[in-house]
Amino acid sequence: MSEAIRFLPSEIFESPEYQAALATALEEAGVPVSQTLNKPVISVSARPSGYWNNTGIYKPKGILLVVIYAGGSWRSNPYWGPTDAGGDGRYIARNSYLRPGAPEGALIGKIGGDSNGGGSETFAIGNYGFVPPDLEGLLWLTVNDDPRGFGDNTGALSVTVSVPST
Repeated sequence: MSEAIRFLPSEIFESPEYQAALATALEEAGVPVSQTLNKPVISVSARPSGYWNNTGIYKPKGILLVVIYAGGSWRSNPYWGPTDAGGDGRYIARNSYLRPGAPEGALIGKIGGDSNGGGSETFAIGNYGFVPPDLEGLLWLTVNDDPRGFGDNTGALSVTVSVPST
């Protein structure tokens, strides 16, 4: 299983219910367990297979996750320079983008679905953001872009995902 999800308390991570839910979510998304990530720092490509990068992290309902930009840059528009996870605030995404209203090129997420879509409503993360605690399923991350524009994207970011300390 993924070391990236070891940030969860062991009683959750090691429970048969969690393991079954993770296996089911991976199967529904068409992702073999062997393809989940096993690093505490996750690479998020600006040009994934499909539109979304599978983090390999199954988020249980009621758990708040924080995603923090750790490095790298990407370009979601060939006409302006590379950005970090905050994207380019001069360009706010139109309705055709994966997350309308967020900066173009910003890091965004969703829970559930697969690399091509589905799942929860998308949520903006930027350089530092939270995954809503009421959602449950696989965490997917990507660059905020119009789906028709992914073909010219380049670069990748590194992020960390953890449970914030209380």
